Amino acid sequence: MAGCTKDQVQCTAEEWLERRPIRHLIHYRYPGLRELFRSLRDQGKKIGIFSDYPAHRKLEALELDADVIVCAADEDVGVLKPHPRGLHILMARAEVASAQTILIGDRPERDGLAAQAANVRVLIRSSKPISGWQTFERYDDPHFFSTRPPD
Repeated sequence: MAGCTKDQVQCTAEEWLERRPIRHLIHYRYPGLRELFRSLRDQGKKIGIFSDYPAHRKLEALELDADVIVCAADEDVGVLKPHPRGLHILMARAEVASAQTILIGDRPERDGLAAQAANVRVLIRSSKPISGWQTFERYDDPHFFSTRPPD
């Protein structure tokens, strides 16, 4: 934006990338996601969110709730995925071990590699198989009928 200050650009970017889209997110919530969250809660499982970007407002807009939310921008994280630091912090805050954790993501090069580095099972959302990764297409796929990690 020529002729604008850094603060003006930042303010405009926040308005159009963070604030305005929030009210529209509910229309893009994946089918079955709310039911998956409800099922996990009914089973007494903890739900954690590990995001490269702040997620509190997005979760609220999606009418979803998590027990622990960790963001790459958090002071104690400071690195984006695929670095596993945020995932390690999330597991510590949730008081769960890697063997008890499943990371559900959509980017093998970010989510998948972070999960592998943290020794966590990973499921990648994809409309088609991805070589070397366990994938699922929908949140009502059979993968979610049993959310217990393998022994």
